[in-house]
Amino acid sequence: MIRILRGLARVLFILVVVGVIGGGAFIGITLSYYGRDLPSSQQLASYVPATGTKIYAGDGGFMAEFVSERRIIVPIDRLPRQMIDAVLAAEDRDFYSHNGVNPVAVFRAAMANILRYQHGQRPIGASTITQQVVRHFLLNNELSV
Repeated sequence: MIRILRGLARVLFILVVVGVIGGGAFIGITLSYYGRDLPSSQQLASYVPATGTKIYAGDGGFMAEFVSERRIIVPIDRLPRQMIDAVLAAEDRDFYSHNGVNPVAVFRAAMANILRYQHGQRPIGASTITQQVVRHFLLNNELSV
């Protein structure tokens, strides 16, 4: 009887090891496949926001400004805490407890999207603020995996 249990435990152990290695290989190949066309993260590090062109008169007086976007860069330490809390409450309540990707939200969105796909509805995202920043600056608005 013990011999049968040992054999069964050995087979189960081998199946678990093979499953873990196979799952890891699947995840690695999938990430490699979908990540091959992604832009470099260095683009985020060297980001310079759009600025306008200011026109001054000969005497130094301001005449006009031509801009496509009117932005004011504000360091995060100058923002009121209530503003930061409001954005986090609306966009990513777990911002301080994950490393840029929230696996629970990704799983929840994947399960919801299976049903949404069957009904022809637009998929929902599981994106954190970090993922939204990367998508906005490095990718486009195309819906894809």
